[in-house]
Amino acid sequence: MSVHEIAIGIEKLNFSYEKGKEILSNISLNINRGEFFALLGSNGAGKSTLLKLMNGLLKEYEGTIKIFGEDIRKIKRDQLFTIVCTVFQDPNDQLFALTVYEDISFGPRNMGLLDKEVKERVMSSLEAVGLQGFENRPIKTLSYGQKKRLCIAGVLAMQPKIILMDEPLSGLDPMGVREIAMLLKKLNKEKGLTIVMATHEVDLIPLYVDRVAILSKGKITRLGEPANVFSGSEELKNAKLRLPYVAKLMEQLKSEGALEYNKLPLTVGEAKKEILKKIQS
Repeated sequence: MSVHEIAIGIEKLNFSYEKGKEILSNISLNINRGEFFALLGSNGAGKSTLLKLMNGLLKEYEGTIKIFGEDIRKIKRDQLFTIVCTVFQDPNDQLFALTVYEDISFGPRNMGLLDKEVKERVMSSLEAVGLQGFENRPIKTLSYGQKKRLCIAGVLAMQPKIILMDEPLSGLDPMGVREIAMLLKKLNKEKGLTIVMATHEVDLIPLYVDRVAILSKGKITRLGEPANVFSGSEELKNAKLRLPYVAKLMEQLKSEGALEYNKLPLTVGEAKKEILKKIQS
């Protein structure tokens, strides 16, 4: 793989907020262009800190971070914000304007774009997140889920190549979680966006994510495709994480001799196939 196909390249990264208290230790990681990547870990694992290093908010660290092959320290701040954008965990921390249009247009206006271009970006971003017709709505009238969508629209209007998301599914009801997860997958596939999502939602990982890294106590303890990562039950346990519920059920059925399979099913669809095989055999 050439260096240009790597969106984010991290080598031997160490970071501490204060001397002697290491938050991230010896992180080496390549995230590919167009990949939907998850940083999976419990609270305090270092996920948010790693995102802040990826978007240039934290600058004092050991090791190297490269964005499309260029050292992040050498990329000008204004230029970096058009390549890498972040959606924060709480939308109320990100939204500041009175209306939807004002909020989304802020970034493109700061880029010095003409009004026509700004308007086109606002409208296309609203359409992409399913909020068309909302441009004149006061932000205070939006639901929590709509505010999450608005934050994503604001980032899309900057037309970045990489979107970092800090716990984008937190605080949502089950339907809201599914809708946002599906939206992110759609943006990833249709727009070719590289998405890095910090989360502790294990059940959604197999459905939407290409690769996942388990972050535990500031270290990457497992990395790969979901099927490979979730086969390491010891690493999950040490990271204070669990298997997806479907996988847990299938694992119990196998241990009790009720089912046999070669690869641990992680989704309802995969589990259904294995159960039907058993019934029809």
